[in-house]
Amino acid sequence: MRKVDLIVEGGRILHEGTFVDASIAVDDGRIVKIARKPGLPKADERVDAAGMYVIPGAIDVHVHVRDLSQKRSEDWRSASEAAAAGGVTTILAMPNTSPPITTLTALNEYRKLAAKKSIVDYGVFIGATGRNGGEIAQAKDACGVKVYMGSTTGELLVNSDEGLSSSFASANEAGKLACVHAEDEGRIRRRVAAVKRKGREPSPEIHSVIRDVECARLAVEKAVKCARVVGNRLHVCHVSSKAELAVISEARKGGVPVSCEVAPHHLFLSEKDYGGSSNRLKVNPPLRSRADVSTLWGALQGGFIDCVASDHAPHPASEKDDEYWEAPAGFPGLETMLPLLLDSVVKGMLELPHVVRLVGGNPARLFGIKNKGAIAEGYDADLVLVDFKGEWRVRGDGLKTKCGWSPFEGRTLRGVPHRTMVRGKTVCLDGQITANASREASFA
Repeated sequence: MRKVDLIVEGGRILHEGTFVDASIAVDDGRIVKIARKPGLPKADERVDAAGMYVIPGAIDVHVHVRDLSQKRSEDWRSASEAAAAGGVTTILAMPNTSPPITTLTALNEYRKLAAKKSIVDYGVFIGATGRNGGEIAQAKDACGVKVYMGSTTGELLVNSDEGLSSSFASANEAGKLACVHAEDEGRIRRRVAAVKRKGREPSPEIHSVIRDVECARLAVEKAVKCARVVGNRLHVCHVSSKAELAVISEARKGGVPVSCEVAPHHLFLSEKDYGGSSNRLKVNPPLRSRADVSTLWGALQGGFIDCVASDHAPHPASEKDDEYWEAPAGFPGLETMLPLLLDSVVKGMLELPHVVRLVGGNPARLFGIKNKGAIAEGYDADLVLVDFKGEWRVRGDGLKTKCGWSPFEGRTLRGVPHRTMVRGKTVCLDGQITANASREASFA
């Protein structure tokens, strides 16, 4: 075999679902051979992975990159650096930017911005308005279609049956997965009005009361009914409760192709963590009860939940520390998503191959991302070398994200992304950004 660009040698490689002691030969950004010595070619560069586990780079399918008029909160450069530091090699960017991504022109401009500034691979969603079906139907270069059934950060909202049906049909025409932020807008507005009538500033805990579990259940139920009629593939973002899982379970039994994701904060935090004095944990959908958290864990461990996605949604601390009605919802999660899951492996809560499916194989399959999510010949050499002997204490002021704080502040996590590689190029080593290797992901 001719000389190749790179060999990653000496690690424990996750290959075809099991870990083997082998090395990886990489040429022109692709994995060309997985083998033990002496069955490997010579290489221009060698990376020693001794003592490490080598897994596919994580794919985060739910990232609010911001940029445009929100550069103060985040931009493509800072978000992609956060991704690389956290072992994420592909990010799919949400369209509730300012201005929002609802046209082909806006989509293409945002893709150009990513090409200039991102250091990891990327894809971009187009957002539904209920009236832009023609734009969506032609959005062949989008990674998916995002439908906001409840109001959140930004202006995007589809809260009519007609708008939902139109958006799903257009996603179907484009061959894209319809991804819903499932909260019932009517119920949210009624509950907001009821709280405001009391005339006093509420405590942070009120967020879980206003946007209660029923808000989520009603919206998931509506989305499922619509998808059953339209016949599109449906993906429920950031499921947070037992009630949502029950609706999804019944839908699957009835033949509706519905997948779902969970965000780390709905696994590792609960409404007991609000603390009563800060709105930093305000997020949509909100934190839930410990009983819901326990149910989510059971569904995750049992394989019901398809993937984990960060819902990275940074805001400066100064904005989050405002009074409840003014404080925006959302917080950073790109750098902590994979480390939290790796720490769960150390604690015996998850198996490492399952983690890889949750942030690798399943996201690639659901969104039709070509040549990613696995360590296999012909696939992109998106790799993370994991040091399970290493520890990391989460410190907001040490994060790459611009907002400089974390809801997991002070936690010590075992299992550190030592080296992050995008198509064979090291983009982050021990937390230090070393290169830019971005390219738009290819979608089936």
